[in-house]
Amino acid sequence: MRLKWWGQKRTELTDKQKRHETAQEVWDLKIDIEEARKSWLSATRFFQYAVEQDEVDYAVYHLMAAEQRYSMLVKRAKALKDVEWPAWTRSEER
Repeated sequence: MRLKWWGQKRTELTDKQKRHETAQEVWDLKIDIEEARKSWLSATRFFQYAVEQDEVDYAVYHLMAAEQRYSMLVKRAKALKDVEWPAWTRSEER
């Protein structure tokens, strides 16, 4: 028996579309890494000025979370195949 899927088109991506999606993914990852790095630096500064025990506890937790996120994103970037890093050596303008 032959089934027909009415109204559905085959959505195969062309090579150009795949390259565009990969470039967009890399660009988004670059932005996430930069934001995570800034967050990590901010958490480091907050930790340096923490005074009371509650502030220190919060600062340590925040610093560890920011460091872990940054590390995770860098690992994700390194795992991408067919991408030379830094992948954003092109103009920073979009």
